[in-house]
Amino acid sequence: MPSLLICQSCVQEEYLRAKMADQGSLGQCSFCSDSGVVVIELEELAEFVHQAFESHFEWTSSEPEGIDLLAAREGDWIQPGVPVAEVIAEVLGADEEIGEAIRVLLSDTYGPVGRDALINDDPYDPEAQYQEREVQSYQFRDGWTSFCWEIENRARFFNESAKAALDELFEGIGSLRTRNGDSVILDLSPGDCLFRARTAETAADMKQIVKDLPISLGPPPGAVAEAGRMNADGIAIFYGATDVDTCINEIRPPVGSFVVCGKFELLRRLRLLDFTRLADVLIRGSLFDPQHVSALERAAFLRVFEEEISRPVIPGRESRMYLPTQVVAEYLASHPDVQIDGLVFTSSQKYLNLDRGGEGSEDFEEGKNVVLFKDSSRLAPSELPKNIDVSVSLHVSDPDEKWPFVWISELVLPEDDGEKYSGINPFDLIDANQDRAEDSREISVKLNLASVEVRKIVGVSYQSHGLDISRSRFERSELDDGSDF
Repeated sequence: MPSLLICQSCVQEEYLRAKMADQGSLGQCSFCSDSGVVVIELEELAEFVHQAFESHFEWTSSEPEGIDLLAAREGDWIQPGVPVAEVIAEVLGADEEIGEAIRVLLSDTYGPVGRDALINDDPYDPEAQYQEREVQSYQFRDGWTSFCWEIENRARFFNESAKAALDELFEGIGSLRTRNGDSVILDLSPGDCLFRARTAETAADMKQIVKDLPISLGPPPGAVAEAGRMNADGIAIFYGATDVDTCINEIRPPVGSFVVCGKFELLRRLRLLDFTRLADVLIRGSLFDPQHVSALERAAFLRVFEEEISRPVIPGRESRMYLPTQVVAEYLASHPDVQIDGLVFTSSQKYLNLDRGGEGSEDFEEGKNVVLFKDSSRLAPSELPKNIDVSVSLHVSDPDEKWPFVWISELVLPEDDGEKYSGINPFDLIDANQDRAEDSREISVKLNLASVEVRKIVGVSYQSHGLDISRSRFERSELDDGSDF
């Protein structure tokens, strides 16, 4: 019996149409009867379908199993999935006749024969039903686990295997888009704002921070920069957030301390990789393209990758647990194809905004952290004249008031006055920072002095989410097959 032939016009799936044009020859289609068109044998198309089923679909059981047995007893169970011929027709963009013809071919090729047919079911039986298989990300999870082990235990510098893992994970990441069509690259414009905060354990510390604004609230110079989630010791970057409350939660100030907060305005356009958008990335492609499987698996891992980099770290273990994210940040900061200025990721210290939802509300506000890399975190100098002497004090204007207020006074000295300006910037005393005037980086952020506020930490509130508990008891005799579930 001659082989059936099928033409491009009978298949709407673009990847397969291109394959048919490349591999086919002129002939007459067995389905639409057009002649002089590019056709391929139906067996070739069926093999493409089989490979797609192996990678993207799973055969559902015709009998309830485990917990579904109880639903079946109540008459509430229906076999999940769609009949195999309908799935074939849908993924091909073909009619039901073609779907059924390919099903028959696949049944003849991959169905059990002889004694095996008495034991095993035919995966392409007319009654077989399929559903899309959940995309797994084992390859990328294993790669990330291996990367973290390499960085933490083997080699932190010049590690080719670690670089290869990051190359695979982040290849073409700047071109990814979400289901809404948004790019994972967030463009910030001049005038957009970020927030920063610093802890002051004593009133004297708080006064000094306020007195030395704006530099005391900006990123420290490299000579005194301590290691953080996204930077190693000696690498100064800008840690900020989208709101003040997230800043305070991130620095975890002790009860009784002060927090100085401020709003920083961007002075130029910045491009940030928004990890919070990775959870909604949409990967377009063909189920018949072998490379599409890897793309889907990478997207599945990227959806949880943000949880990996924003996971809370137990105090005292930061130096070790921050190593992988520090390497990721340096890799992205220097990557020539990505060309970004920083990162956005969910705060590990999420908080409930009681002003919005009220106590007990489900309106759970997730703050976002923002990191600007070194080249994009240069702070604009103070606009205060050099002949101003700033003093900061705490005052109580009314005996009935519970809290004092912060009083900042600026004494303008004559330019020819012999007195010296007393506001000494402690960072100016650091030898390694003597070349600040020669800093070649473009100025990126500016502190809005009018936005500065001081908060007194009077208590800490832990937010939690209660988990429902369901308890059931069954006799083994209630299960038809005696299986556990």
